Amino acid sequence: MPRLKYGLEIAIEFFFEYKKNCFLILPTENERNKIYKFVVSKFSKLELMKDHFEIVEKGDKKIGSRIKSLIKTNYTKQWENGEISNFDYLLKLNNLSGRTFNDITQYPVFPWILQDYTSETLDLNDTNTYRDLSKPMGALSKERFNSFSVNYNNWTDKKIPAFHYGSHYSSSAIVLHYLVRIEPFTSHYVQLHGGKFDNPARLFQSINFSYEMSSKISLTSVKELIPEFFYLPELLLNLNNFNLGKVNSTGKMVNNVELPKWSNQCIHTFLYLHRKALESDYVSEHLNEWIDLIFGYKQKGSEAIKAGNTFYYLSYEGNVQLKEYSDLNEQNAVLLHVDSFGQTPTQLFTKAHPPKKTQSIRNNKISQNYFWSHPEHLQSFQFKQLKTEIGDFQTVSQNSMDIQYVNKNEMLIPPTYEYKLSWSYPDESFRIISNYKLCTAREFPHFPGKITAVSISENGRWVISGGEDQIINLWKFKSKLIKKTKNKITKLKLDQKLYGHNSIITCLDICSKFGFFVSASQNGSCIIWDLNKKNPTKYFPFFKNNVSIITINQSNGDIILSTGLDLRVYTLNGLLICEKVIEKSKGNIISCIQTVNINNSSHDYLIITGQMKGKIRFWRMKVKNKKIKISQVWKGEFHESSPISLIKVSKDKSKLFYSNNTGIHFLSSLELQRKSKTNNNQLKSETYCNICKSQLISKEKIRICVKCNHKICNKCSSVYKNRNIKFDPNINYICNDCVKINQNIHQKKLIDKNSNEKLSKSKK
Repeated sequence: MPRLKYGLEIAIEFFFEYKKNCFLILPTENERNKIYKFVVSKFSKLELMKDHFEIVEKGDKKIGSRIKSLIKTNYTKQWENGEISNFDYLLKLNNLSGRTFNDITQYPVFPWILQDYTSETLDLNDTNTYRDLSKPMGALSKERFNSFSVNYNNWTDKKIPAFHYGSHYSSSAIVLHYLVRIEPFTSHYVQLHGGKFDNPARLFQSINFSYEMSSKISLTSVKELIPEFFYLPELLLNLNNFNLGKVNSTGKMVNNVELPKWSNQCIHTFLYLHRKALESDYVSEHLNEWIDLIFGYKQKGSEAIKAGNTFYYLSYEGNVQLKEYSDLNEQNAVLLHVDSFGQTPTQLFTKAHPPKKTQSIRNNKISQNYFWSHPEHLQSFQFKQLKTEIGDFQTVSQNSMDIQYVNKNEMLIPPTYEYKLSWSYPDESFRIISNYKLCTAREFPHFPGKITAVSISENGRWVISGGEDQIINLWKFKSKLIKKTKNKITKLKLDQKLYGHNSIITCLDICSKFGFFVSASQNGSCIIWDLNKKNPTKYFPFFKNNVSIITINQSNGDIILSTGLDLRVYTLNGLLICEKVIEKSKGNIISCIQTVNINNSSHDYLIITGQMKGKIRFWRMKVKNKKIKISQVWKGEFHESSPISLIKVSKDKSKLFYSNNTGIHFLSSLELQRKSKTNNNQLKSETYCNICKSQLISKEKIRICVKCNHKICNKCSSVYKNRNIKFDPNINYICNDCVKINQNIHQKKLIDKNSNEKLSKSKK
């Protein structure tokens, strides 16, 4: 991505696989463009990169502006419709406007969203709880803003345009101020202050005090926040035990950050409620006003003046003109000022940003057929009867009834699931198989012992295996491009052998998105590993019982561990968030765990557990008595004698699939399907058939498939006949895709039946 540095078009940022990246600063814009052009040319086959390449060829100064506009428009529509969270949308806007975690002078900026940091409880339904997002930080206090306005109106310098605020809402000093407790930011902070920590009274030590200073008290501080305030506990903890000094006026040592009363000084409670506030209806309805100030039409010009939102002219893109300064010292002074005192993000919008459609989203949530929406109506249905134990299964398309499965000691390889990884052969080899053909094999991966645990990354690039030899093997899939769109796996390469356990490996899970994996062994040890550096980053205290299950929430990196009769949730850095002890009973022993995000938020999710005697439970983290606790929200019992071995969620989240020793089953709610009839009254006129994509103009032409719950037209549907369901013309239709799937299932059953009959006859 092309980037600014010192307000100049001289930087470029590279994003590599496995969370590696690089921010490169070049001497001139021309040299930057040459490198960018060279890199883009290597990827010219990709349509996305073609647009970039054409822009570079034409010499457009705003490199990538056209493609950025397309991406931005898509993100905005997704956010308006509630398809992405407020947090994710702000991150995307920051990235498009040139903000990056790789440059503290252009760090991502997030808003203060609350103004109540003193109440005993936080009422998110009270509008007075929230900060006014239509005003910049400097205008929140009328008395203080009057001082800024006087300075603006009395400005007389003809060379430098008038401005309201001499300091900025985002700068390197602000970032280091907030991240002072975390390396390497601590070292940069100390260097900035002459080799020591600043006066303890000026250190970041209280959430409430920081807000009061930035919104009311100080004439030199209009700080906004950084993303870490919504997810990173280490921001608030002095885990490195730095000596931050004593405040003379109070006599208190500066240590952990003082939190609001409503958080009970619990960092996880604060982050949970702070994130919940960010995703609240009030913030969703007013966040567009803050976007107008930071990224939009009120960022500069006459609208910025009206809003009281102007800063020193050198902080804006395009205002740094080194050619105007003949003296080298003057040029360096300008660059130092820009680098030290803050830079305004690149303007993304020139018109008022549309608000989020909160009412439409609420109506849509009612009409969505998510399996968790009405758990009291969930029923279990058998999808596939099997006589052999299943090793893995996946829903491979948006159609929730399209499933692939493999036997025990086999796993499907994402993202296409066309290949499977197989083990437990006489030679203890790893084998990659496609369409019953062997693609490649690795013999004795854990010689002289057996393979005991395997996990494959979601992107299908990494495999980790553990064995009786107490070693963890990190493998990499090698593939080549065929037919321009498909990758053919050709090799399984051993990347690294890792040593950290001294007993048999029991379970593993990997998260390529955040670049780490977790392992556990029989003696109760558990380790978090860095996927890039291939070294351990956290050793958990030994567990009394063996950790039998590890599941990582792939969206936010939370780690869920279980020793059978408990649930423990940790951050990706290994800090305990909460735990739950389950009542002792053989039938309550947890046999598998799955997570699913709800409300399109990576930090709001269900923990789903399968248990030894056929129980399935839904759990959710909630704040109770100012502490985060794991609460059970639903329990179902379907197969008393069959332990649940695997749990998967359909891509459309309408069904919960699970397997046991009798086959594959799914949970679904007929009540949700019946509610589709009511929700048809709320459908917009612009509705399209899920199969042929034709527009469904009148409500009478809209039909809902009883299997996949998609909207379909007359031509792409047929009457669904089922004796157990009373005929209803608005409900009882099945789409052509589901008909084909049912036919395939029926054909497979006939084939199995015929083969069994032939086998029994041959034995006779």
